[in-house]
Amino acid sequence: MKPLLLYLLQVIVISGLLYGYYHLALRNKTFHRYNRFYLIAAALLSIVIPFLNIPLYFSDAEKESSFVLQTLTVISSSGGEETFAGPVVTQTESWFTWQNMLTSLYILVGLIVLIRIFISLVYIRRVLNNNPVEKIDRIRFVNTSEPSAPFSFFRWMFWNKKIELQSEKGQQIFRHELFHIEQKHSADIILLELISMIFWINPFFHLIKKEIKAIHEFLADRFAIQENKHWEYAELLLMQALDTRHHLVNPFFHNQIKRRIAMITTSQKPGPRYFRKIMVLPLTALAVILFAFSYRNKTEKEILTPEKPFTVVIDAGHGGEDAGAFGLNGIKEKNINLAVALKIKELNKDKNLNIVLTREDDSYPDLQGRNDLTKDAGADLFISIHVNFHKQKKKWNGNVYCKYRIKLMMAENKILGSILSNYFAQIATTEMQIKQRAEKIYVLEQAPCPSILIECGFISNEKDLKFCKTDGKQSAKNGKAILDAIDQYRIQKKMRDGKKEKVYTDRKQ
Repeated sequence: MKPLLLYLLQVIVISGLLYGYYHLALRNKTFHRYNRFYLIAAALLSIVIPFLNIPLYFSDAEKESSFVLQTLTVISSSGGEETFAGPVVTQTESWFTWQNMLTSLYILVGLIVLIRIFISLVYIRRVLNNNPVEKIDRIRFVNTSEPSAPFSFFRWMFWNKKIELQSEKGQQIFRHELFHIEQKHSADIILLELISMIFWINPFFHLIKKEIKAIHEFLADRFAIQENKHWEYAELLLMQALDTRHHLVNPFFHNQIKRRIAMITTSQKPGPRYFRKIMVLPLTALAVILFAFSYRNKTEKEILTPEKPFTVVIDAGHGGEDAGAFGLNGIKEKNINLAVALKIKELNKDKNLNIVLTREDDSYPDLQGRNDLTKDAGADLFISIHVNFHKQKKKWNGNVYCKYRIKLMMAENKILGSILSNYFAQIATTEMQIKQRAEKIYVLEQAPCPSILIECGFISNEKDLKFCKTDGKQSAKNGKAILDAIDQYRIQKKMRDGKKEKVYTDRKQ
C-alpha cells in the first residue's frame, strides 16, 4: 500500500479534478439526476483509483524517447513500491514522533466528525421515541412539533403538526418528502458523511456533500411542483425559509432557497448537455492514467518475478546418532536445528523460492551427501543451521561462518551473513559476527554457491536456550528471520546483477 500522506494527496487531487469539472460545466444545470450520480461516482473513484496501483513496465530506451512517459514516471515515481538497497537496521524510537502525533491528530478530528453524526442520529431517535408513528404503506409517518420538521430520513417522514396535510401547500411538501424517501436520498447523505469523516482533510468531499444535498432538493422540488404552479411553489419556499442543525436529514425548508427557486423557474432546454456529460469520460481516463498506474523500469519487474525459482538448501546440522551439542536439561542440538529448518520450509509461501532440506527427520546424511544434494538441486544458497555449547555457559554471541580463505563468492557470503545478523537482531539481543574458522568447514568449502553456517546462540546458557528451544513459537521466530533474510538477499542480488549487466553493456558501446 502507498504511504498514507501520498494516498491522501492523490485522493485530494483526483477529487479536485472531478469536482472542478462539475463546478465549471455541470453545476446549476437542469440534469440533476445525472449530477447526483456523477458526484457520488466522483467521490468513490477518488478513493479507489489510487488503490489500483497497476504496474506498467518500460525500458530505458522507451523512457528516453518519450516525453509523455518521462512525465508520467515523475508523477507516479513516489508511489512505487519501496525497494531496499541494504541490510535492514533496527532502531528503537520514541512513540512521540511527528508522524505518530500527526496520525493521532488526524484520527482525533475524524472521531469529532463521527460524534457529530452520532448526535444527529440520537436526535432522530429522540423524536421517534417522543412522537406517535403511523405506518402508511411503506412509509412511517411521524407527527411532531419539532421546529426543524418537515424532514425525512430513510423510510421515516417527520411531519410538522402546524402544516395542514390536506391543503395544497401540505400536498406539495408531502410529495417533496415522499420523493426523498422513494429515491433513497438519505443513503447518499450517510455515504458522504462517512467519506467526509474518514477524509475530513479533503475540502472537495465537503463540497461534494453540500452539492449532493442541493441536488436532492432540486429533484424533489421538480417532483413536487404541479403543472403551472412554479411561482406558487417558489413563493412557498421564500415565505417559509428555515434552517436545520441536523445534517443527516432531508429538511423541506432547505437553506439553498435562491438556487432552488432558480432551478424550478428555469426552462429545461437540451442545449449542449450531452457534450458536457460525455466530456466526463476523458477526464476520468486522465485521472486513471495519472494515478492508477505506476510506471516502472523493466529491471524492477525482473526483481519481482525471477526467471527461475531461487533454490536455497537448508542444512539442519547433525542428526541421527550425531546429536551435536548437549545443552541444559539434556536438550540436543540436532533437534533444535531440525525444528528451525522444518519451520523455514513450512513458512515459505513464495512459489519462486524453492526450499530444500538436507534432512526432514532424525536421520544423518553424511557431509558428502549434503554437498551432493546441494549440487543436484542447483542451489543458489546454502545455509547450515547450528547452535553452540560452552562449559562456562557463555552469553549469547552467535556467529556466522563463511568459507575459509577462498575469495570466490566471499563478497556474497558476507552480504548474506550481514543480512542474517540484522534480521536476528530484531528478535534477540545479539551481536552476531561474521567469522572464518581456523579449520575448514567441509559443507561450506564444497558448496558450489554462496554458503554460510549460522550458530544461533549457546544452549549451555539458560537465556539462549530459551531463545533456541524447539517449541513452535520460538522456532517460528528463528525460521521467519532466516526466511526474511533470504528474501532480502534475493532482492539485493537481483539489483546488483542488473547494475553489472548495465555496466557491461555500457562498456561494449
